[in-house]
Amino acid sequence: MYAAVVLAVMSSACAETGLLEPAAVEQSVAQIQPASVVADVPALRVTGGMDCGQPLPDVLSWELQIAKRSTPLHLRVLAFHSRTAGCGATTERGVTSIVKIDGPLDVATGEAATTRFSIRTDEFNCGRVQFDVGGYEGAEVFGIIGAVFTYGKDCAAPPVVQLPPVVPPPLTLVTPGDCRTALRDVDFSRIGPSSARLVFRIAPGYGNVQLSLVSFIVTDGVFLPQTFYAAVTGQFDAGGVYALTVPMPPGPFWQADALCGPPLRGDLTAGNFNAIDARTFAWLWPGGAGGNF
Repeated sequence: MYAAVVLAVMSSACAETGLLEPAAVEQSVAQIQPASVVADVPALRVTGGMDCGQPLPDVLSWELQIAKRSTPLHLRVLAFHSRTAGCGATTERGVTSIVKIDGPLDVATGEAATTRFSIRTDEFNCGRVQFDVGGYEGAEVFGIIGAVFTYGKDCAAPPVVQLPPVVPPPLTLVTPGDCRTALRDVDFSRIGPSSARLVFRIAPGYGNVQLSLVSFIVTDGVFLPQTFYAAVTGQFDAGGVYALTVPMPPGPFWQADALCGPPLRGDLTAGNFNAIDARTFAWLWPGGAGGNF
């Protein structure tokens, strides 16, 4: 296992490329050059970590010494793990909980502090880890520590877990002619000049209930035959609210039927009326609406 560590203390001029937000980490770390000597400035001093090429110890640690502050300072800690080994920046999966923090993350004006950060390297055995500490100083945001250490090998693909099949509870099936037992809260009405809509729910325990809407053109004064105009159908399980909408013909004479089972896709005639009527649970015509659901 080898470590590639990037350590730096950056001035507030680096706020736009700080290590604080995941989207900015890759850019930020790429701009900080690896160094065997930790950066040292009067206000902040970082020690610890290691250079790339060295075997990983059981624990990697860093110490941040914060001189007496003239303004408040807030520290933010982030850590990420990638399944791919290497020394490049990564924000693949957040693992900030692996970082042990000993010391304050908020330092008030007039105070000095020392905060230590440590990561047990046996948290993983493959891929790489990125560790970042950033500072908030008023409106300024800047990076303090940016480190990546690698385990020298990629992680294997996660195993595919085969879950047992989910067996649904048995459903109460309905035949095309008796869907009425499954229907709840039915409303069948004309919607504007060009369509009719059926709104309904399916009762618990029922499934795969087929319902259909059919619209017809009616000749003035003649009940049969009725000329087929349009049809829609669907299959529904327990639940809802569901809706079916069928186009309606223009003109003053028309009819729409709501059926159990498949739709009629032809004219309604004296020859098929009884069979269709047995499956019809709601109907509309210019004079109103009716149903037996």
